[in-house]
Amino acid sequence: MASLSGGKMTYTPIEDGLRKCVREFINDGNKAVPFSAIEEAYMDKVSHTPARLSGIPGWKKKVKYLMARYTPYLTYKRISNR
Repeated sequence: MASLSGGKMTYTPIEDGLRKCVREFINDGNKAVPFSAIEEAYMDKVSHTPARLSGIPGWKKKVKYLMARYTPYLTYKRISNR
């Protein structure tokens, strides 16, 4: 592990790291990450928890989510990217 970091590894306590992350989030104007229906479907498929369709913006993204969540789309996508 030291060879990867050049021997200069430092650790931040969890509390300090969380404070820093929250401070940066607030100072950056709360910029949200764009919603990805396919990524959301993948995470939901892996965690076995479906998203509420009312929480997905726009009908096109709802359709993408449903396709990726309930069809073999993600498997096909993974195979075609190899």
